[in-house]
Order: sequence, then structure tokens, then C-alpha cells
Amino acid sequence: MRHGGAWAGDEPYAGALRAGRGPLFLRRADGWLLPLEVERWCANADAVDLDVLDRCEGAVLDVGCGPGRLVAALAARGRPVLGLDVSEAAVAHTLRRLPSAPRPANAGAPGPDADGTPPPGGAARAGRADGRPSPPGTAIPALARTPSASPRPPAAVSHPARRATGTDPGAAHRPGDGRATRAAHAVCRSVFSPLPDEGRWGTALLLDGNIGIGGDPGALLDRLARVLVPGGLVLAETAPVDVDERLTVRLTDAGGGTGRPFPWARLGTPALVRRAVFAGWRADAQWSAGGRCFVALRARHTSTTAEPPKRAALISSQRVAKPSAGSPAASR
Repeated sequence: MRHGGAWAGDEPYAGALRAGRGPLFLRRADGWLLPLEVERWCANADAVDLDVLDRCEGAVLDVGCGPGRLVAALAARGRPVLGLDVSEAAVAHTLRRLPSAPRPANAGAPGPDADGTPPPGGAARAGRADGRPSPPGTAIPALARTPSASPRPPAAVSHPARRATGTDPGAAHRPGDGRATRAAHAVCRSVFSPLPDEGRWGTALLLDGNIGIGGDPGALLDRLARVLVPGGLVLAETAPVDVDERLTVRLTDAGGGTGRPFPWARLGTPALVRRAVFAGWRADAQWSAGGRCFVALRARHTSTTAEPPKRAALISSQRVAKPSAGSPAASR
């Protein structure tokens, strides 16, 4: 199944990113429009965004990173982060916002590979957003551009049993030891495609409506449960109304440009919590700020590589009669 849809095309999404502004909409078959907040996506992370990023744990996947404001904000904090987006224009925009990979302090130390993969021994301990050190055993996954069939594990990652107890002295990265890693990167890829270091990511971001990616929130949560560490965290933004719908939409702009139809979903907080609990997740927190709504979900503590069961068609649409201009944007 292709999950790129219209976001992967050049227009009208890429045109809006080039301009740094809308108008841009998700259009339903009945003509209903959801305005997308292109200006906010292209700006720097705001206070509401930063409050969400304060909650991140370990290395972060920004699923549907768009033009990269969250990836850039996490990189500025020293947080290891990988942005994922099916739009080449969005990934290029994100990469332009990131600093270059750091140069090794030791002249003889190898730098990152040509594809951005850290060298052996280049993995580092992830710090907290507030600058305090992370719990023992938290390591930065290798931010590889293209994962191999058997991804190369970071040298700093210990055996899972030792990492869980925090007794592995080799897991730490000490300032000044000369090792370097590209701790922030972005790739043009669907979250449903193979990803580097699956099972080692601490947090996944689903902001700006990205819980709708693929049109099946349950399948998306199942996928993230296999990508994250056991007990990992999803920080999701929900619709500001109690809605639970799966729909087909197109991207459209004010000039009449229209993309291909693709599946999407919209969930309010109650609907997301219901689905998550059914799938074995725990709702850690719910909050609102700046007219936006969020949920923190905690993954089950036992990981599995088994394929999820086939899912039957889910709940019928609960339509919102008229979206408000201030509603949270659906996203990439």
C-alpha cells in the first residue's frame, strides 16, 4: 500500500512550501475544506511546540516532519532526531534548516559516511530537553539515509537486558571523547517503510494532524509500537472536536490546483484514547494549549515483530459541519 499520496507530488503542497504560505486545504469529496497552516509549519517552533518537545524522551522520530520546524528545534537542543516525510520538497526544506554534521575532534577519527550514517563508535548518549543527562543506556540510533536489510547497530547500544538496568558503562558518551554523530537528519520515506534502528527510538511525534497518516490510526499505532523501544512515547496532536472519521481527501489551493486523492483520518482526543487503549497503549497525559489539543501515549512494554492482524473497516464519519480557521492543521 502506498502511503505517500498527494503529499509526495510537486504541487500544490510543494508550491505552498516554496512560497512559505497558503492558502492550502484538504478537500473532501462533498466539498468540505480543512485549512492547512502552512505559515506555521514554515515558521520556527512556537511556545506550544516547544512545550510538546519538552516531553520527548531519547531519540525522536518526527513522522510527517514537513518543512522541519520541529526537527530544527530538537537539533538546536542537541536532541537526536530523524524527520520522515514522503514529500521531497518538505525533506529538502528540513535539511536546509539543519546544521552540518559535526566534525570529529580527533584529526584521525572517521567522520560520517557519505550517506550521513555515523561511523562505528559514533553513537552518543541522548540528553534530556532540559539539558540534564538521560537515564543510563539511552543511546542515539544511527540516522542512516538508507537502512540495510540488517541495520548496523550503534556501537554505544548495549544488550537490551543490560541497557534496561542501566549497568552498561559502554553506553555513555562523554564530552570531549572525540566521537561525532549526525544527530539530526531527515529522509524522504513513509513511516510504513523500513526505518533505521527500528525498536530503538524513544519518542515519535504525530503533530499537526499526522495521526491521520495512511487513513488508519490503528495501523499507524501498531507500526510505531514496533519502531519505538518497549514503553516508548507517542506525542500526538488531535482535532479540537470530538471526531472519529476516516475519509478520502485531496490537496487543493486557492488557484484551483488539486492533487491526487489519498486516505486520511481525523481524531479528537476521546477517539484517539479509545483506539490507543484498545491497541495496548496507555494514555499518559492529555492537554490543550494555544487552541491545540495533545495526547501522550505510552507503548506496551513488550515488543513484537509479528505482523498486526488484518483490521476491519472502522467507525463511520462524524462530520464537522464547518471547520474554523483556527483549527489545528491536518498534516503531511
